[in-house]
Amino acid sequence: MKKILFSLLIIVMTVVNCFAYLPSFKYTIQLNNTGTALTNYKMQFTFSGAIYIGSGNLQANFNDIRFSTQSTCPTTFLNHYVESVTAGNGKLWVNIPTFAVGANTIYMYFGDATAPNGSNFATTFPNSFIAPAGSSILTGTHTHDWFEVPAGSTVNVTQSTTLTINASRIKIAGTINALGKGNVPTGLNSNGTGTGGGTQSAPQNSGAGGGSYGGVGGTGGYDLGDTPGVGGPTYGTTSGNDVAYGSAGGSSQNTLGGNGGGIIILNSTTQTTVTSTGLITAAGGNATTPGSSFGAGGGSGGCIFLTGDYIEVLSAGTVTAAGGNGSTGVSAANDSGGGGGGGRLKIKYGISYNNAGIVIASGGIGGPNGGAAPGQNGGTGVISATQVTPKASFTTTNSINTIICFALPVHLVSFTAKKVNSSAVLNWVTTDEKNNLKFVIQRSSNSIDFTDIGEVAAQNLLTENYYSFVDNSPVPGVNYYRLKQVDISGQYEFSDIRNLLFNQENVSIYPNPTKNELNIVVKDLSTTTDAILMNQMGQELKKYSINNAKTTLQIGDLAQGIYFILLQGKMYKIVKE
Repeated sequence: MKKILFSLLIIVMTVVNCFAYLPSFKYTIQLNNTGTALTNYKMQFTFSGAIYIGSGNLQANFNDIRFSTQSTCPTTFLNHYVESVTAGNGKLWVNIPTFAVGANTIYMYFGDATAPNGSNFATTFPNSFIAPAGSSILTGTHTHDWFEVPAGSTVNVTQSTTLTINASRIKIAGTINALGKGNVPTGLNSNGTGTGGGTQSAPQNSGAGGGSYGGVGGTGGYDLGDTPGVGGPTYGTTSGNDVAYGSAGGSSQNTLGGNGGGIIILNSTTQTTVTSTGLITAAGGNATTPGSSFGAGGGSGGCIFLTGDYIEVLSAGTVTAAGGNGSTGVSAANDSGGGGGGGRLKIKYGISYNNAGIVIASGGIGGPNGGAAPGQNGGTGVISATQVTPKASFTTTNSINTIICFALPVHLVSFTAKKVNSSAVLNWVTTDEKNNLKFVIQRSSNSIDFTDIGEVAAQNLLTENYYSFVDNSPVPGVNYYRLKQVDISGQYEFSDIRNLLFNQENVSIYPNPTKNELNIVVKDLSTTTDAILMNQMGQELKKYSINNAKTTLQIGDLAQGIYFILLQGKMYKIVKE
C-alpha cells in the first residue's frame, strides 16, 4: 500500500489567539504502517495554507506550525523543518522518533499569530551535509539525514571510484561531477579499457572506435580499404541494481581515447525526495585532439542511479550520462574517431517521478573526417524509470478541527534558589493567578531527567503571591530545580531552571523524606561497614551490610514515621512517608 503525500486546502474557521503557544487548529494525521517499525522517520508533507494566510490564521512563513503526539493544546513537540513556502504552499518535514507497525497518530497544529518560529533544521536533520561553495571532492559512501549541493557548489568524484549518497533528503542545485571518472585508456595504439572499450584500427590507418556501455560506441572514420576501430559491446541490465563504469574509447597513433563516465548513486533511506535543479553528470570524456594523424574514440557515459519515494528532476536541472565525442582527424586522409555510446540512467521511485528536467543518455558525436566515411556518432544509452515498493508503506486519513487553548493562568515574577546550611531553599513570586491548581517542584542531577520532590498549592490571587519550598535532602553535586505550574484543566508549563552545588560529604543518605527506597552513599569506603536502622525508641529494626560506594535499601514495608540510621558512629534522621 503506498504512502500518500499530504496536500490540504481547508475551510477558514474562527480563531482565538492568546499568550504562549495557543493554536486554533488541529490536523489529525492517522498513519497505518504496513511495513516495518522505524525510528527517527523523516516524513514529508505538503500543506496548502494560502486560504489561512489570507485570513490571518496562519503565519505566511508557516512559523506557527507545530507537530505533536499530544491530542490537545500541546506542550511537547516533534522536531520539524519547513523546507519551503511558495504562494502559500509549503513543503515540510517532521521527524517521528518511533513509527511503530500498525496504527500511529500525530497532530499538526497551527493558528497562533504570536508563536515564534518552530521550524528547526538542525534538530530535524541532525546528521546533514551541505557542500561548501566552490569545488570539493567526495568519494566512497556517505550516509546523512540531509544531503545538499547548493547552487555555486561542485562536488567532484575521484577517478574510478563510486560516489554513493544515502540520505532522507537529497537536494542538488549545484553540480555533482563524475564526467570521465570511469575506465581510462592505457596508452596510444591501444583498445579502450572496460567491457565495451572502443578498438583501435588495425593497422593504425583509420579512426578509433568509441566506448560502449548502455549504447554502442561509434565506428571510427575510414578510407576505402581501411579497417576502422569500432565500439565494444553494450553491457549491464536496463533496470537492475547493477552499476558499471563507462568504457574508454580506443586510442590512435598519437591520440588518447576519452575516459568512460563514472558512477553516481543517490539513494533514499526513508521517505526521501531526490530533487535536482542543477547538474548531475556521469558523461563520458571526449577524446583528445590529435596534433597530427588519426582521431581517437570518445568514452561512453557511465551510470547514474536514483532511488527514492519522490524523484524530481525539475526543468532547471540536467541529469546526463551522455557519451563523449570522438576527436577529429587532421584531414580527410587522417580519419576521425567515433563517438562514445550513452551510459545508463536508472530511476526507481516509490510514489512519484517528475521528469520535467533534461535527462540525457545520448551518444557522443563522431569526428567529421574520413575519405569514405566520417567518424560515427555513438548510440543512445538507456534511461529506465521503474516504480517499486515505497521505502515504508502506510495509508493515511486526516481531519481538521478547531480548538481553543487558553493561556496558563500565572505570571512568574521571580524564581530563586539558595543554600541554607545543607538544604536548598526555593522562593518564587507570581501575579495574575487565575484557575491555577498547584506548583510541582522538580529536581534533577543532570538538568535533563527531573523527578517530583514536592507540591505547593496555588494561592490564586491577582496580586503578588509568595511561595517557598525547602529541599532538605539535596543530592551530592549539582542539584537542578524547576517549577511545574499546573492549572485546573491539567495544562502545565515549566519555569526556568536554577541550580545549586552541594559538596559531597563522606556519608549521604537520600531521598529524605522517602517512601520506598533509601540510597546510602559512603565516600572513600575501603571496607564493609554496617548501617543499623532504629526506631525512635533506639530499638534496632534491621541491619544492612554496606560494601560499595552506593547501596539502595528497600524500606517500603515500614510504617510512616521518623527513623534513624546509625552509620560509622553517626546518627542520621530519616522520615518515612
